Amino acid sequence: MFELLELYEDESSSDFEQALNIRKSKKKAKVIVGQVFLRNFLLSIKITANLILYLALEHYFIFLIFF
Repeated sequence: MFELLELYEDESSSDFEQALNIRKSKKKAKVIVGQVFLRNFLLSIKITANLILYLALEHYFIFLIFF
């Protein structure tokens, strides 16, 4: 990536700014991917916790009915 920046450094400023924007957009993309991964991970934990709670309550009520 630094080669790309050095290549555009001697050219017009608009090309150099475009090279910087490419570098910044890759960083933003990595952050967005990380945020999506974290959100999906937390959502899966929430779903798992809800399922465990549901199953525990279901077994508890079955226990109350029969005993």
